[in-house]
Amino acid sequence: MEPRNGTNTDTPPIAPARSGESGRTRGSSRRLVSRRRRRLLGHATRIFDASFEKNSPEKKDEGIRLATASEDASIRVWNVTSASQRCVRTLRSGEKQSDEEMLRCSWSPSSVSSDKTLLAAGSSLGCVFVWNVDTGETLGRWSAAPVVVAAPGITPVAAEGRDDDDDKEQIYICCFGPESSLSPPTLLVGGEDTLREVDVGSMRTRCEWTCKASADVTHGGPRNPDKKNYVFDACYAFDGTAIAVAAADGAVHLRDLRAKRQVASLLGHRTFVAGCAVDPLGRYVASCAGDGTVCVWDCRKWSVRSTFKAHDRPAYGCSFLPNVARSAEEEPLLLTWSADGSVRFWDASLVEDSTVQLRAVETFKDYPIYSCAIAETHDGLHLACGGGSGKPSGPINPGWVCDLVDTAVVAHTDGGAASRLERRRRLVRARQASSGGGTGEGGGGGGGAVAV
Repeated sequence: MEPRNGTNTDTPPIAPARSGESGRTRGSSRRLVSRRRRRLLGHATRIFDASFEKNSPEKKDEGIRLATASEDASIRVWNVTSASQRCVRTLRSGEKQSDEEMLRCSWSPSSVSSDKTLLAAGSSLGCVFVWNVDTGETLGRWSAAPVVVAAPGITPVAAEGRDDDDDKEQIYICCFGPESSLSPPTLLVGGEDTLREVDVGSMRTRCEWTCKASADVTHGGPRNPDKKNYVFDACYAFDGTAIAVAAADGAVHLRDLRAKRQVASLLGHRTFVAGCAVDPLGRYVASCAGDGTVCVWDCRKWSVRSTFKAHDRPAYGCSFLPNVARSAEEEPLLLTWSADGSVRFWDASLVEDSTVQLRAVETFKDYPIYSCAIAETHDGLHLACGGGSGKPSGPINPGWVCDLVDTAVVAHTDGGAASRLERRRRLVRARQASSGGGTGEGGGGGGGAVAV
């Protein structure tokens, strides 16, 4: 598939300065080896989001915390270590509605509070909740539907047009702003075609704006009579000075937070864009769409670096892996996940000339994947996957944690790792041959790990 246009506005003034790349090698030596797969047992239905704690002072014995948001109206917090995974807290809205699905969750940066860790979640009924994870206390609630103040003794009702649950604005974007000691903490909240910055302390809207469509393209058909340009994902970019927004019109929209205006629309998809991501060094923007295609954009020129078919079914999200090798010369790996039940890694340095699938790390049978999160710990990488078919398959819908070995880290820290890595490869192949397929724990997921 060829991109339609590149950009439809002038080059935005928010692109980061970049040094020359004459010494950058074509291709990456990074490979990910899957050690095992573990189940997260607790949610009754589909898991829509997963998020590891940000800037966590990970301790060898305590592990790292993971939050999952589910259709069963709960947020679960897990303690993930190299040896175990257990649910340490369950958070709910406190409302009586059992149909308030939790769609998104986000951990606060460490700068938000020195004495407590906050977790925010967005729901299917247009609400955002903030909890103190350490105590389980609900600290705040924000609603997209304004409440009409009634006379004393009379129960307040929702504003006109918001009294039916079907009319509620579902929250598809809920994330904390980047760390900053100069400004109060904020939440970026998005639903329908509107994005807002919400003050975490007062839970009041600071500002809001509508995501304007780049063309006469809508999503939803009869379910979208107002032809709104729905927003499905967003992320902060370029040290928090801009926001990239994935929208239903097939574009990634860039908003300059300093100029307070939309400065560019990146056009490369023929259907709705479900997810977007910016690599840690600000070199690339990636987007994925409902037809399974992925676009990688060069931030220097704001042009399409590559468009390729990543999945056979809708790709629900994408994310760049942390630059674990700690080298600017190491090109990033791009992670994508899909309704086809696969999680795949791509080499962003190679897709310009040819599509190179670096690793299909995990595949799951009858398990569409709605969200992934990845965290680096002292013993490797942990990949969390949340999803589910929505079909009754038992009292529990599992989430998954996959333990990965990043060979770039091994090679960076130990020059004699090559022989040990080869031994691990042979061991994985032997286990696959003896078991007739995948390795790892938990079973039931299908597919198994793909060896290097």
